[in-house]
Amino acid sequence: MTLAFIAVLMCMAGLFGVECFKYGGCTFPQVSKDPAEKLAKAAMDRLEPLRKLNKVFTVTSGKETYKFALCSSVLRKASDMSGLIQNGTEKQTPPVLGRIDYADISGGKNWVLLEYSNGTNYTTHCKQDTRRRALIMITCVWGEKEGVFRFVEENNGKTKGCYYLFELDHEAACSPLPKKKLSTGSILLIVFFSIAGVYLLVGVIYQRVTSGAKGIDQIPHLGFWLNFGSLTAVRMSICNLGVFFCSMYKKCMCGGGRACL
Repeated sequence: MTLAFIAVLMCMAGLFGVECFKYGGCTFPQVSKDPAEKLAKAAMDRLEPLRKLNKVFTVTSGKETYKFALCSSVLRKASDMSGLIQNGTEKQTPPVLGRIDYADISGGKNWVLLEYSNGTNYTTHCKQDTRRRALIMITCVWGEKEGVFRFVEENNGKTKGCYYLFELDHEAACSPLPKKKLSTGSILLIVFFSIAGVYLLVGVIYQRVTSGAKGIDQIPHLGFWLNFGSLTAVRMSICNLGVFFCSMYKKCMCGGGRACL
């Protein structure tokens, strides 16, 4: 009797204060208290959009076909706990690679690793691992909403630690993007245009109320703004002739002959 099986019995029976962590159909016998429960819940929360698809993912590799469901029965039976099965063309009873009531989960940036264990017994290999287990690496692909399921390998060349490895691409595994902060330049532009907008709005209202101005005459300090363009053009011309002015005056009007004061 394996430790995982004993843990499941204890948490299901509530013995010695051991309580199973359950989420959306999956039972996690190895997760019974904080902080492991918080980490498991955080990982499952990320996969909630994927779980809500209520989809059976299928992939074929060679003569074998594999079916996977996230925290629900692949066979769509309430009493069945098969989370991942293998259908071979010559097999009468499809072996169960892992059960949803023997689950484990971990996660990191842009990935979540889900494990189903306590599957059908091995017969000819993995002598020290009496039961099959499956690892499903769920990786981040932005924009992938349906999920792409792939078979990677069956690692059964050892006496212990055998597993089936799968990959599932979905945006649910993606870590939240960091919030973009405004640059100093953007903040200055926002402040400038805000002040300019308030200045223009208040000025227009003032001109209309006090002077009865209409049309372009409503713009505050209209005369200054009309002359501003020509004044700027004159100052730029002076700067372009800075070398000439610098040679005529003791004190240079344009720093280095280029930058107008």
